[in-house]
Amino acid sequence: MNILGIIEIERKTDLLAFAAFMISVMTAFYQLGVYLSGPKAKLLAPEGVTIAQFENRPGQQYVSVIAPISVVNESNASEPLLVTKQTALLKIGAQTKLLSWHDWIDAPIGAEGISFLTSEAVHPFVIDTKKISSGLIRFTPQRDPCNKSAKCDPNDPFITFEDFRGMVLQALGNGFEQFETVVSVEFDNHETVTKVCSAPLHPIHLKLLRDIGYFMELCE
Repeated sequence: MNILGIIEIERKTDLLAFAAFMISVMTAFYQLGVYLSGPKAKLLAPEGVTIAQFENRPGQQYVSVIAPISVVNESNASEPLLVTKQTALLKIGAQTKLLSWHDWIDAPIGAEGISFLTSEAVHPFVIDTKKISSGLIRFTPQRDPCNKSAKCDPNDPFITFEDFRGMVLQALGNGFEQFETVVSVEFDNHETVTKVCSAPLHPIHLKLLRDIGYFMELCE
């Protein structure tokens, strides 16, 4: 048998050997393609979000976002994912506030309710092939560096209770019934992945935030 005028196969055993050779070549190309494809990130949608007051400095309370974040490296490649940053964009009506990861937290439930305790400060980390990173992340505003601008307030990104109250009342007055939290995970070696949590918006949220320091809502 003559194939493409190049490879000549005269016996059945030769044909079987040639088939095995072609399978091994295709397998090698497949494995090479997988290796070159790099990591593949998947961000799982959070089941819910918590809006909580956060003490940035003694006597200074600001609003933060707490959400369970799970990132999967779905690739078969050997290169791990390198997570460099996570953010939460809080959208209430027409207003938005960008918050950045601050710490991994534990949330034990006691007689007086839930406590939000820092377990570890956030930092870049890797996710190996076929592994998942899951944790409860607290997102807080970051001080504006201002770049020596006299008109800039470095605390402008922070959200006080009164700021949050104004955002909620304005949104409800304009007919908004939900707020959104857009969670984004950034990488050194992968494009950013995002998920959106849409949750109900109620006046009762203001009372809960003022009285107990937090409220929770499931994503819809």
